[in-house]
Amino acid sequence: MILYAQEHETDGDIHDTAMKVCGVTRDSIISMERAALVHRTGNNDGWRIVGYLNHQRSRAQMAASRLASSAGGKKAAAARWAKNDAPTGAA
Repeated sequence: MILYAQEHETDGDIHDTAMKVCGVTRDSIISMERAALVHRTGNNDGWRIVGYLNHQRSRAQMAASRLASSAGGKKAAAARWAKNDAPTGAA
């Protein structure tokens, strides 16, 4: 479930249909709810992993990280191409 939430950037909310994709049975959900590991979402169509954002990056943090990586990559590529385009010396 945690991997699903991270890969799909759900911030720890998992829709009922996604629980099936994760292979979570109804009995497992009931056990996790009793152990206070999950609770129903406000609109009652899924589950929230308790404390997810205390241990995992949020959707916003992941987006900011991608943006920073992209900007860094573009800057490095521009520097590399500018270096390759420079004259190599007099012949």
